[in-house]
Parts: sequence; C-alpha cells; structure tokens
Amino acid sequence: MSQKAYDIVIVGAGAAGCVVASYLAVHTDASIALIEAGDTDRDPFIHIPAGFAKILAHDRHVWKYETVPQHGTKRAYRSGKVLGGGSSINAMCYVRGQVRDYAAWQDAVGDTGKWSYEDLLPVFMAQEDNDTFHDEYHGIDGGLAVQLPKGINELNQYCLKAFQEYGLPYNPDYNGKSQVGVSPVQSTVGNQRRCSAVDAYLRSHLASGRITLLTGKTVARILVENKRAVGVELMDNGLETIMAGEVALSAGTVIARRSLCTRASGRPSSCASTVSR
Repeated sequence: MSQKAYDIVIVGAGAAGCVVASYLAVHTDASIALIEAGDTDRDPFIHIPAGFAKILAHDRHVWKYETVPQHGTKRAYRSGKVLGGGSSINAMCYVRGQVRDYAAWQDAVGDTGKWSYEDLLPVFMAQEDNDTFHDEYHGIDGGLAVQLPKGINELNQYCLKAFQEYGLPYNPDYNGKSQVGVSPVQSTVGNQRRCSAVDAYLRSHLASGRITLLTGKTVARILVENKRAVGVELMDNGLETIMAGEVALSAGTVIARRSLCTRASGRPSSCASTVSR
C-alpha cells in the first residue's frame, strides 16, 4: 500500500473543485492535491466549441447516468468525468437564472446565508471577462470568458425576427436587468475556444506546481478518525492512501448506487442497480 500526504485533499476536479483549489492556492500556503476520477482535458474536442456534441455521444469523458424512473420513464443524465467536470463537456451557454430563483434560495436559508441575487451579483461580476458588456451587471477582469456569438447564421436570424413578430421584445442582455425577450446566447467562449473552470481558475496553478493534480483516481472512501476526516483511500491500480490535514468533498451532486447486493453464504442473493440525485 502506497501512501502520500498533503495539507488539503480535494475530491473531484469538476467546476466547483477547480474553484475551491484555486481559492486555496491563492489564499493559503497549504500543499494541495486535487483528485479526479476522469482524464485530463487534453482532448481537442473539449476545447473546440462545436465539439461538445461529440463528447456527449461517447463514454470517455462522461458518467452515463440514468435517472430513477419519473412517471415510468428513465432520463439520460450525463455528468462530466474529466478535468473541469461539466464545464468541460457542456454547451457553454452562460445563463445566470432569474432573480426570483435566488429569492427562493434566500427564503429557504433565512439569515444564515447570503444567496439573494443582490448578494451573488458581485460574485458573478468578479468571475466574468465579458467581451461585450461592462456595466452594473457585468465584469471584465475575471477569468471566465463570456461572449456573444461572432456570427449568426441566416436561420438563427429568421428565428430572432420570428419571435419578435410574435410579440417578444429583443433583449440585448438577458443576464442584465431582465431575462424577458429573445436574443443570441451568451457563451463561455474566449478566442474561439471553450473557457472551462480549468481555464478560468486552475491552469496557472497546475503550470506553477502549486496544485498537484491526480487524474484517473477513484476515491473509494474517506478515512475518518475520531469523527474527523484525515485522508482518502483510492482503489485504482492497487490500494493507495492519501493522508490530509483537511478533506474537501466536491465530487458532484449525483447519488449513484450500483450493483447493491445482499450476500448469503458468500454469494450474491439479490442485486439492484439504480441512480438518483
């Protein structure tokens, strides 16, 4: 059994894991290990904006989940299994959501958190490097590239006109004052390349060696001593233990149960496989 040690171990190098790792690298002197079950993001189809359809059609960079049946129907649910997680495989649409969505979050937590739109707007602005808008709703100094399409084909132009003829107003910025209306989609693309959480937050820290990235590593369990997480156990290519002063769990929101079996006399007697979230 091999064993390593770091001050902080982060389980999951998806969008959230990249942000957490970057924050810790900037604000602490801790040694940091970032663990990802999938591969690095070297696949060129990740970085070509139109390549996301090809990525989603194959198994290499996705967890191919299916939901528990809803009204008798299972739904495909694809989650990123690659450095950058969903931000490396999604369609790059930049849509913040409506003000009332955040109001519901704030109502749910009360005075214990700051989840209102007004609280989160400065965070969005700090993240953003927008190539079109620079106003009270958008920033230009962040790491996340956001842009409007550089060219709109004729079919999309007709669609925009048709919606307006139907009665929807043209809205030049649905991430601004109001989401009502029709407009081209803002996207997390910069210089004609996808801008994932890796590009926005992590890449420079990997290049400097500030963060140690461990890919192709599946965490089997978190090690706990005296009710405190002290490390993780990996199950790839033999048992490997990584000890840590702190463990940050950022492995996604999907709860999966695979081949759940009850055993009698050493043999599986009944098995079930379900996925839920």
